[in-house]
Amino acid sequence: MQVGILVNEIERESIENLFSESILYKSLRERGADVSVVDITTDSVAATERAIISSGVHCFINRIKNRDQRLRFAEFFYRNKIPLINSLPLEHVSVDKTKTKEAFEEYGGINTANSCLIPLYPILNKNVGLKVNDHIDHMLNIAEREVGYPVVIKPSRGSRGGGFVNKVIHSPEEMKSIIQEFSRAQNILRVPKSMCESLSNPIGVFVEEYLPHALDLRCIVSQNSFSQHHACLARIGTTDDSIQKNTSLGNMAVGIEANEELVKISKESLSAILDYAKKLFVDCPKYGITGVDIIPCCEDRDARQLVYKSALELADQWQEVEKAKRNFKTGLSKLWNIKYCGERDHERLLYDPDFEALQKKIYEAFSRFKSHPSYMKLQKAVGDYIEKSTLFVSENNTTVDYEFQTLNLCGPIQNDIAKLALTIGS
Repeated sequence: MQVGILVNEIERESIENLFSESILYKSLRERGADVSVVDITTDSVAATERAIISSGVHCFINRIKNRDQRLRFAEFFYRNKIPLINSLPLEHVSVDKTKTKEAFEEYGGINTANSCLIPLYPILNKNVGLKVNDHIDHMLNIAEREVGYPVVIKPSRGSRGGGFVNKVIHSPEEMKSIIQEFSRAQNILRVPKSMCESLSNPIGVFVEEYLPHALDLRCIVSQNSFSQHHACLARIGTTDDSIQKNTSLGNMAVGIEANEELVKISKESLSAILDYAKKLFVDCPKYGITGVDIIPCCEDRDARQLVYKSALELADQWQEVEKAKRNFKTGLSKLWNIKYCGERDHERLLYDPDFEALQKKIYEAFSRFKSHPSYMKLQKAVGDYIEKSTLFVSENNTTVDYEFQTLNLCGPIQNDIAKLALTIGS
């Protein structure tokens, strides 16, 4: 069977994408697939689309990182009825926090934080400079009525923790003060994207209820003929004020065994999004694999502090992991640019001793982290914390990370993606 992997340009800052492509490529090849990697940036969109149609490939996996490029090609695959993981309907709903929340609420039985989308922007970019919206008091009143304080402000289409106002806001007065402070910035680029009009915030300001939590959870689930839970990664904060828990921002991660409630909620969340997508698209594929983000809300401050304390005992070991990741990226970048001259040659790369040596070092760093006595202690603290918490589903991610944290702390998720592609393409 022929399976394609859609990718975009590799840059130094995103060199880990080459690693994720390689391990997915290897998993597909080990299962007998004929694999082609399609870089959408090597030609015009029209030329790439013609090549895809003429290729005869049975199924594609969409690993394009750029959100708008990913959606553009998902539309093409949907129009031409070519199987794609993930499909346009699933991408369309998942990319927008407001749509995912509507999906969870309509499905029933899925908790999600109170929120509202106000079709106004707190800060406007005028020719004379930045200014506070004249309707700011009206916006604050809406937020207080619809959500109540404390709140957080996020971009409605943001990802990887970008564009947040990285602060819990406790009152309308504090919100107004923060907005006024940002309005004094000399450049719109210094203003969080959630505060102004941007590609990741195209409709207005998205205000969400703040839920006290020491960590959040990324549950990887899939659906085809049945739902399946694959892995759960806990992403740990450092204090109650650290809103963003993303590992891309350096936060510690620990693999955990999901309890029955977590498995149930994460599987229902993907089902909810697919059900919602059916209302928007005439033909909605019933398959997909995503990362469902769940917030375990716990009002017990001592329970939250115990998690922070347990994570602090592993801080030095986690810094060693972060250092190993940086060294891996630097080494892979040099290898790719010097030895491969920027060409994607996964068949050769997989068996390159230099590449194997780089992988060995990153695996060893994670192995030392997991074997430290404090790791199991942190796992237990996280498990006990979750048992005391109320679970709220936050969002859905269609391009899950499976190369560093998930692979080393939870297991080879790329194998599950490969199996799904082969099933759908057959």
